[in-house]
Amino acid sequence: MKFAFIDKIKNFIKKSKFVIVGITLVILIVSCVFFVMKYSQYKHSYEYAYGQFYSALSSSEIDKLAKNVDFRNISEHLARVTAKTFPFFHEGPDQIAEISNDIQTNMLKALKTKPESDKNAQITDPKVLLNTPIYIIPPDIIPQLIANMTLVQNNAHSATIRTHFTNPILKESIPIALNMRLIDADWEIDELINAEEILQILNRIFEKRIHAQRNDVIKKNTDLIKLMSQHMNIQGCSAAAGLISDKRTLLVVVEILAKNTTNLTVKNVNALVQIFGNSKKLLLER
Repeated sequence: MKFAFIDKIKNFIKKSKFVIVGITLVILIVSCVFFVMKYSQYKHSYEYAYGQFYSALSSSEIDKLAKNVDFRNISEHLARVTAKTFPFFHEGPDQIAEISNDIQTNMLKALKTKPESDKNAQITDPKVLLNTPIYIIPPDIIPQLIANMTLVQNNAHSATIRTHFTNPILKESIPIALNMRLIDADWEIDELINAEEILQILNRIFEKRIHAQRNDVIKKNTDLIKLMSQHMNIQGCSAAAGLISDKRTLLVVVEILAKNTTNLTVKNVNALVQIFGNSKKLLLER
């Protein structure tokens, strides 16, 4: 019985082999068409565009990036916000164009520069950081952007790429939000969504740094004045006065003799001179 059933199957296959081959071919063709259509749809999806952008950024392939990113629109938008936040940056009628060119130049420089670790990342002393020349773009910005990158779809025609980088001098994270838009069946990164937020963060950081530097200078001057008052001992002081030739102007000459008790070289000294009358009323202060 068992062998008879197998023989029936063999006979059926022999009689229907052309039908089976045809069905198999149809299934293969339909499968191929299905996968081609799916791949075609995927090539026009935001995930595919994101993958292309991620790959091009990782390998610093500028030509491929230019196909996915509207650098001109992004740089011009950022330039307008920069001019609004820092109005004295590149003053003149071509302000926006000059700032935009600077932004694009720095973008290309960051892409072309070989990523390397930032030596300033190890600095923790606030005073050392305060006296370290400031810069915005760290040398390892590209690896940082790639490592922190995420993708979120907003709707059928828009998606957002979010990432951030940390500047070792500023010691603060700078967020980046890029808008990816569906344009003519293809996805393109065309806008820096949080340009104003970035400039506000930088403005706040710069103001904080300037105030800290000013306070540091004031403290140094205060300490120096205190040191000078302790080690510049006044040995003698005399004053003389008389009218000059116009008989209306009083010329006062004050001579101060002081001794420097330190081993430091003193090139100049500021002295506060107050002259009082017989009634101890302040007549003159210089």
